[in-house]
Amino acid sequence: RCIRIMPNTPVAAQQGMILYCVGKGISAEDEAEFLALLSGAGIVDKIDEKFIDAAAALSGCGPAFVYIFTEALAEGAVKCGLPRDKALLYAKQTVFGSAAMMLGSDKHPERLKDEVCSPGGTTIEGVLALEKGAFRATAASAAPRAMPGAGDLARVDGLGALVDRALHLAVFSEKDGLESRRADVDAEVAFRFHCLTACCAGS
Repeated sequence: RCIRIMPNTPVAAQQGMILYCVGKGISAEDEAEFLALLSGAGIVDKIDEKFIDAAAALSGCGPAFVYIFTEALAEGAVKCGLPRDKALLYAKQTVFGSAAMMLGSDKHPERLKDEVCSPGGTTIEGVLALEKGAFRATAASAAPRAMPGAGDLARVDGLGALVDRALHLAVFSEKDGLESRRADVDAEVAFRFHCLTACCAGS
């Protein structure tokens, strides 16, 4: 009886994306208890096992891609004369606020983008600069390039057995107490972060 999970590092800020697959023998009650354990860590989403590598390449490695974009936004503002500390703060909040807008709306990101771009305005000039630099195509290529590393995670030298345990962390039994299971989950999730770091760094 097992549940396989794939979290990402933003769970440290209670804003994680946690994917999970349910193995044989897991009851509805087991799954509900598992979801309750991770409810404060971010969004928890059930996914078919066959999609786990592709999803991990996006949500597991994705934070690194977002950090690069955020840093680049700030660097551009520094080039325009903004002090670096201000540039970083504004870039971080802009990314955070934009993510909140996307999560809080049913609108497609393209429509939200269009709402920012006034006809003949300055924003569309910046968007065209990104398109000229193949930003869209480059960003779209990141997850496919990261995906082989996600699939090879269990073959990291010396970590095979531990990774297998991490992937099958939620083994429930009636005699275990809730707090002891919570501690086990916390320990395994922390280990899983190390695995994700190795995966993304190796990709």
